Amino acid sequence: SAACRCPRSGSIRPRPVPRPGGRAAPTPDEVATILDSVADGVFTVDTRFRITSFNRAAEEITGVTRDEAFGRPCCEVFRASICEAHCALKETLETGRSVVNRPVYILRPDGDRVPISISTGVLKDRQGVVLGGVETFRDLRLVEQLRAEIAGRYTFADILSKNPAMQKL
Repeated sequence: SAACRCPRSGSIRPRPVPRPGGRAAPTPDEVATILDSVADGVFTVDTRFRITSFNRAAEEITGVTRDEAFGRPCCEVFRASICEAHCALKETLETGRSVVNRPVYILRPDGDRVPISISTGVLKDRQGVVLGGVETFRDLRLVEQLRAEIAGRYTFADILSKNPAMQKL
């Protein structure tokens, strides 16, 4: 069998980045690389809800490039079913409580309506000053497609024929 090449084996050593106070922290480029390797969409906003970062998965799910998204209000980019009346990021920034796995729909520029699950959090600096918010979102199109396929496979008659009480009739 192949030798383990995980960091614990000693084959690969993580490179600490020196920071004031002796703490290691990723560089901005490393943070961007990490976020771009995540399968979920991730974006951040300032306190005026203008997009300040937008990862690769966010581009793919929304159909909007990061260059098009930067500086725009998130409601213009996402056109989500909750933007105007029930904005999850606004709720999080007002209450300090995260939203977790809330199902919503966004509208892509090509007109496709996409089901996503969103989670939000507050972004603060080291002194605790609120800088804005962060939202992660997961594309649920495959989940919805599978759900529809499963629902379409079972007719009312199939369900009745599997019911033990109905089989006795």
